[in-house]
Amino acid sequence: MNRQPTPVWEILAVKADKALRREKCQLDAVLHKQRDTQNRQHKLDNLLIEYSNRLNVILARPHNTVEAGSYRQFIVQLYNLRERTGEELSEIEKVCNSAKQKVLIADQEKRKLKRLVERAHEKLGQERNVREMKDIEAQNLIHFNLNSRMP
Repeated sequence: MNRQPTPVWEILAVKADKALRREKCQLDAVLHKQRDTQNRQHKLDNLLIEYSNRLNVILARPHNTVEAGSYRQFIVQLYNLRERTGEELSEIEKVCNSAKQKVLIADQEKRKLKRLVERAHEKLGQERNVREMKDIEAQNLIHFNLNSRMP
């Protein structure tokens, strides 16, 4: 059994593939967090609309100032949450862009190493062909010498 050592490029290509998968997993996690934050922001927007409408209904009729004050206070709290969610979403977008960049870099590295692996295989094939040609020439020379000695 003729077992050749694994070229270093193949090992590096496997490592690059693992790194790419790891970066993709991290990007997926960030994208999931981004979707969750966007959903939370959408829910807050809906709550703001709903409670603003309720406050307008209360203000349109004779109302209790304590009740209207409670609605206003709650709306202010919703705005604060909405603002924090917006800031969080902005930070997540930065992390997301960074993660996308890392995926691109890892993908480029994987492609580069894949090309190097292909070149190494081509080179091994060429070396094998040269070696086979030399073996064939050596055998032909031996046959020629044997045939020329025989009368």
